Amino acid sequence: MIDFSLRTACARFPTIDVADESMNEDLLDFASNIEMVASGLGLQYLRGPNYFRYLTFQSLYHQVCYMRINNKIVGTASVSIRPSYLDGLLEWVAYWSDLRMDTSVNGTRLWREFCGQAIRTCMEEFGIRYNTMAVLDKNIAISKALHDGLPSGISTDILYQYHIVQLLSPLPWRRKPQIPFGYELLTGSQIEEADLIGFLEKKNINKQFGYCFKDTEWTHRQSHWGFELSKFRVWIDRNHKVVACCLPWEPSQAKDIRIVNLPTKLRLLANTANVMSRHYGVANAQMGKSFCPLYLTHLEFDNEMTADLQKILFKGLIENIFQDFLQMYPGRWNGISFMDTHKHHLSNALGGYLLQNTPARLLNLRISEIPEPKVAIDSNNLHIPIAFETALA
Repeated sequence: MIDFSLRTACARFPTIDVADESMNEDLLDFASNIEMVASGLGLQYLRGPNYFRYLTFQSLYHQVCYMRINNKIVGTASVSIRPSYLDGLLEWVAYWSDLRMDTSVNGTRLWREFCGQAIRTCMEEFGIRYNTMAVLDKNIAISKALHDGLPSGISTDILYQYHIVQLLSPLPWRRKPQIPFGYELLTGSQIEEADLIGFLEKKNINKQFGYCFKDTEWTHRQSHWGFELSKFRVWIDRNHKVVACCLPWEPSQAKDIRIVNLPTKLRLLANTANVMSRHYGVANAQMGKSFCPLYLTHLEFDNEMTADLQKILFKGLIENIFQDFLQMYPGRWNGISFMDTHKHHLSNALGGYLLQNTPARLLNLRISEIPEPKVAIDSNNLHIPIAFETALA
């Protein structure tokens, strides 16, 4: 347990405070008027009907800070903390999101000063070494903020480079994978729950920022994500050992992504996908409408599995999800989304599918005079994997 609060950071700034549930509508109104632009792609990230529920998906320990000028919210910042594995040992790690500012008002400098103080509070008062934040490489607002300068005394480190892959549609001429003898794809309800938890724990304890499934994470997700065990897809080998798993899941009950602008290249891709995907149950991507992908969460493969076998089983998994989810509920989801390394390790297996890659980074924000934490992290994720759910980013 931890008594986490940023009120001491807010106390230095008269116009800034920690939000509570009574401010839900004000926060939703502010979020609905902020657009994220990434190289011509304009997106709105809407939250509701409860602004705080999406943070609860991440962790029960979260705070939303806001800045108010003339009785109007002009800035927000959210942070959630969770116990995470670093070099095999548990410590608290923070994840920052919803860093938004209405640039039409005169408060940007003060807001940046507060964000710096809030990170300092996390590090000095709560001993949180890692204050992480995920950004799209081509997020114009974030790139400008990083270029113009971080809050005084704050530095950034790149922890991890990855791609968000949007799998828009299978192509009719694709080759279906030939699954080796002895491997079988089951639902989560067809195996012992303890075996699945044990597999997830074994994978995550060997990752940086790994989730602690055996103590807290499994029960937290069962309680707050609202998933059914039968939705899991689990590969087992001839010895009935779990060798891979994933949970197709979508957080639309708390987050709604709307497309407000599409550059020409992406518009052509979307139009092609709309034509190709009509037989596979994929919803059409439309301007001004919700864009709801089905996220592959809990996506893990056994450490002893060869790269070639991993790609075969991954492609078999994708085929099953299109059949059991998208074609079973046509028009519900705009394809499938998953996280891949910057070397496209998994998406390289998906010849015969229409997909879009969006490069992104996981950053660490820290006090400049404190050296970068010395844990084993490979920003290319080639040798030391990092645990991160893009569905919660």
